[in-house]
Amino acid sequence: MELQIHFHLQDILCAIHALIRYLTRIKTNEYFTIFYEDIRAEAKSLTDESSLPRARKLPARFIDSLPIATHHETVYDLYHHQYFEVIDKIINSLNSRFKQSACPLLCKVEQFILSTANGTKDSDDEINLNDMNEFLVGAFDIERLKRELVMLPDYFSTVNKGMNLG
Repeated sequence: MELQIHFHLQDILCAIHALIRYLTRIKTNEYFTIFYEDIRAEAKSLTDESSLPRARKLPARFIDSLPIATHHETVYDLYHHQYFEVIDKIINSLNSRFKQSACPLLCKVEQFILSTANGTKDSDDEINLNDMNEFLVGAFDIERLKRELVMLPDYFSTVNKGMNLG
């Protein structure tokens, strides 16, 4: 029985990339208009018509320290602004979380561990060990790791038999 994980890092990165593409695609005025009109139609029987919050004037002592509040002319403009702001924040958060320089290396490490545990030796394994050694400088002894990796398939085979998995 081969060692598998339910979610590969590469699959997760592909899903994140697809989500970013989708959010970028729906970040248009046309899509917002459709979204806004659908929500208004659905909410018509559930709540009162939306209205703008009252424009408030900042106290004089805060004028220099706080950003100037944005006043919208219509409810549509208010929600339009919020819609684009939320999508921008989501895209920025996803990019900052998953577009890090370590992600490709982590994909290589994941593939390396899986191929080693399954007993399939790739020609890229040596490259992966060297990449890991450069990334985790001094964290492990590369020669000792090479010797211990030979035992990894036997270990997982024993664990799988002990758990009656195969």
